[in-house]
Amino acid sequence: MGDKKLVKVYLYAIFAMIFWSLTFVCYDLLFELNFKPITIVLIRLFLSSIVLFSVLLIINKYERIKREDYTSFLLLASFEPFFYFIGESYGIQMTSPAMASIIISTIPLFAPIFGFYVFKERITSKNILGIAISTVGLIILTVKSDFTLVAPLKGLAFLFLAVASTMFYGIYLKKLSVKYTPMTIVAFQNTIGIFYFLPLFFLFDFTSIKELVFTQNAIVSLFYLALFGSSLAFILYTIVIREIGMAKANVFTNIIPIFTAIFSYFIVNEQFTVKKVLGITVILIGLFLAQMKSKKN
Repeated sequence: MGDKKLVKVYLYAIFAMIFWSLTFVCYDLLFELNFKPITIVLIRLFLSSIVLFSVLLIINKYERIKREDYTSFLLLASFEPFFYFIGESYGIQMTSPAMASIIISTIPLFAPIFGFYVFKERITSKNILGIAISTVGLIILTVKSDFTLVAPLKGLAFLFLAVASTMFYGIYLKKLSVKYTPMTIVAFQNTIGIFYFLPLFFLFDFTSIKELVFTQNAIVSLFYLALFGSSLAFILYTIVIREIGMAKANVFTNIIPIFTAIFSYFIVNEQFTVKKVLGITVILIGLFLAQMKSKKN
């Protein structure tokens, strides 16, 4: 891969992470307006599916899914959006936007294992060093001085469900990304996800929907989640995984807490501390090291 193309792919990864970073804040704003997790996810998937299929039809890029890939798409959508959004949405509700983004950014700790065993992706010593340093940064951010966690265990469990779902999602995404365009994959995974979430919506959230007030903040947050969080970010991420592999692509999730902390500071008044700044700095150092190539390579 040429240097210019590699820079372009890295920019795609960074923008995807920025888009996802703000989704944590949007969730927090919607929770303050009494929106339920399943309701939020269902609305964002519905809006995203309408937009993506409309664009595909307008630009004449609609693709039919081959019969032999039906199972792969069903599994893809079960891991993400279904299990991932359940873990992420309930996790944010029980913790905070910044904390949720930090847990999600632990994905690179598990991604190399999946990438190595499933796709035979090579892991370099600098990749390992970078991931190790990023881990130190995460520990600084998530553990108190008395070595206790800074968030409820149940909320952390939901967030780690999202992390695990991303690993399995990456496996099927990698396989499908060589056969279908990123927009096609995202459009179908979101549409399938709607049918996965509908039973949960009628079971848990249906009776409370009449109490919702669609304020300007609510509408803006929902459309942002749909257009950027569930559409553009996933399209960019699919391209990145296809080009540089799952292990390297997932290392970029380490920058999600950085942008989430910034957005949270300005939007929901989450405060910066010396500890938080130190942890973010260490994470950045690890990110750059993990992405460096050795002279031999």
